[in-house]
Amino acid sequence: MQTIGFSLYMEMLEEAVNAIREGRTPDFDQTESAHAEVDLKIPALIPNDFIHEVPIRLQFYKRIGSATDAESLGEIEIEMIDRFGLLPPQVKNLFHQALVRLKAEKIGIAQITLGPQSGRIEFREKTKVDPMTLITLVQSQPNDYKLEGATALKVIRNTVGAEQRLQFINDVLDGLGRPKHT
Repeated sequence: MQTIGFSLYMEMLEEAVNAIREGRTPDFDQTESAHAEVDLKIPALIPNDFIHEVPIRLQFYKRIGSATDAESLGEIEIEMIDRFGLLPPQVKNLFHQALVRLKAEKIGIAQITLGPQSGRIEFREKTKVDPMTLITLVQSQPNDYKLEGATALKVIRNTVGAEQRLQFINDVLDGLGRPKHT
């Protein structure tokens, strides 16, 4: 699961279960995640002591991972608060990271990896990010951003702590998602 990411793992698991129910062999070669993979190197999970029952915890992971908009994430968050109490920081991070995923998917980003000192943003073939926006970003801040081939942007920025990292990646995505120059 660490290697392929949670979203793809859940998709593969669902494909396997459906295939077995239909009496066929799962075909994992056909599985390609429609979701953006987001790894911000922050604690983003549902702790065992917050939701004790494993099936319920897994159900919430699945619902959060398959949410398609901020509104449905908000509803899940409210339900968790109603049922289990105030959210611990790790769960808040999980929801924030899910919002980053939604933002990334909307503009055509396949993967975001961001640690305390650097990271990488990989674009889908059919990204909605304007190439001029990328070029302007790299030229205006060459110490912070570098292009890696035609599909990736290297980010060099100290972002210590979950809040700072989340704020930074949201700012970057907002900038990349601006309408194309005309």
